[in-house]
Amino acid sequence: MEESNFTKRFNKVTLWYHGTTSTQVSSLKKGINVYHSKRNCDFGIGFYVTSKPDQAIKWASRKTRDERPFNPKVGPVVLSYQIQELSVIETKIFEIDKEYFRFVYQNRLKLNVKRGTNIHTFLAVFGPVLDGQITLSQEVLEDYFEEVISLKDVVDILLGKYQDDTQLCICDQGIADRLILVKEEVI
Repeated sequence: MEESNFTKRFNKVTLWYHGTTSTQVSSLKKGINVYHSKRNCDFGIGFYVTSKPDQAIKWASRKTRDERPFNPKVGPVVLSYQIQELSVIETKIFEIDKEYFRFVYQNRLKLNVKRGTNIHTFLAVFGPVLDGQITLSQEVLEDYFEEVISLKDVVDILLGKYQDDTQLCICDQGIADRLILVKEEVI
């Protein structure tokens, strides 16, 4: 059986990158808590990393921009990690298809943020990155599920500039505990 596109990408990764701010680095070095996460993200609650360093730089820059009004000394930082023994068996890998879009829709719009638990039981989830506009995402995805627009249309609208980006959401604390910080880079 031939490997899918995102499975191939996943299997090639040797380093994972996390974009953050200088104010968060010391906390992350002490240990990652997968439950200390923004809610309503693509793959639910967890610690997010990417296989692409430039994507982590964008994440770090965006987080810094958001924090700078409250802390003018904050700066962007990219942390590079290796994960001991992360396997395809532990990881749900999504391709760009209806299953992926339904999963993201559920996590972004149906997750009970007050409960603070995921609506899935995956230990880790890997796949594409959806555009961050929740209102646009909801409208476009509902049109796609009702077959008003095609898969190509939804990809163009919601993945557009992010089509080459990847994300791994580590949902299990045991996997997060296997992360090894190998580099800290101030951007």
